[in-house]
Amino acid sequence: MNTLKIKSISISLIIILSWSSSSFGQDAKTPVLSAYDSIQILSVNGLITSVYDLISGPAGIRNWDKLQAFCLPNASFISIKIKPDGEEVYFNGTIHDYIEMISPVLEQNAYYENEIERSVQSSDNIANVFSTFESYSYEKDATLNQKGVNSFQLIYLDKRWWIANILWKNEPMEMRFQYRDE
Repeated sequence: MNTLKIKSISISLIIILSWSSSSFGQDAKTPVLSAYDSIQILSVNGLITSVYDLISGPAGIRNWDKLQAFCLPNASFISIKIKPDGEEVYFNGTIHDYIEMISPVLEQNAYYENEIERSVQSSDNIANVFSTFESYSYEKDATLNQKGVNSFQLIYLDKRWWIANILWKNEPMEMRFQYRDE
């Protein structure tokens, strides 16, 4: 790789890092996005992988500033859950509503969400990603696993990809228990 190309890439990363930290009200000395994250937001696949990495982990506080840096400020988070009695429960909120809802759960329980399959459709500066997942939640007395699908709607603006919306649905609870014996 020639020196000019390396300098160009380095300058681009510095600009992205400083822009990311200043655009979300963060102190410029402590950027929200690492150099790795700044590279990940340049591709649809990189951004989706980073979201899975961010929400998965042992019980504890997640880096919600990073998730906010991945999303448009008015991104929607929508979930559809089916209770054992068949009742459908909907959540529709902002990124802040989602963080408020999920933070107490993740602070108390280990949770890992693994992608099984991904399908990306894109046209120009928009992309739709269907991502089938399997998740594991480790609570006091049990390990719960779940399968479902995440639907990400992304937009390419300002030389990077942004999450505009995430819609997800877990499989019905009665299906969940079929996977425990596999």
